[in-house]
Amino acid sequence: MVPGDKRLFRPRLRSKYLSRARRGGAGARDASDLALEMWLFAMLLIGAATGSIAHWLVQREAVSGKTDAIAFGWLNPAVQAVKKGDSFVVAYVLTKTSHECFTIAYEGTVQQLALDEEQSIRFVVLNDVDRFLVKISENGLERVDAPSTPITQLQITAVEIANVALEVVRAPDMDVAAIEAEDAGS
Repeated sequence: MVPGDKRLFRPRLRSKYLSRARRGGAGARDASDLALEMWLFAMLLIGAATGSIAHWLVQREAVSGKTDAIAFGWLNPAVQAVKKGDSFVVAYVLTKTSHECFTIAYEGTVQQLALDEEQSIRFVVLNDVDRFLVKISENGLERVDAPSTPITQLQITAVEIANVALEVVRAPDMDVAAIEAEDAGS
């Protein structure tokens, strides 16, 4: 035979496929193929069960109460107050935009607040925003309200923020009860 002759392999291939055909078809599987598929399926089930259990555990108060302090850092007391459902956070944002001795500031309800890796505010999104001016003098800070229409929603990034003060406001119990009753009726 010539070294590149393909006829050399024909008898071996023919005998392999003929023996499979006699056992039950050309595509019949061995027991080892079935075992491999069952092992892979078992690994899939173990992974899905582990993921489901981990998801359930993370949602429990015992776990989330400990991990929230790590995730939110100094903001954790405000986050916990809002999670209870009877509080909201009001932010007073002093910007870097100023003219003469007046600086623009905003007051609004916090919808979203993002922290960076150093636990500094990356941006804040405020709802029902009131714009006002702050006069900084030797006597301290003075709020100067100017007539303006409220802003529905405002996002301020860290580049524009000079300072932020957060105030957690607890809603009166009768307001919380009225909202819960309204939600139950819906």
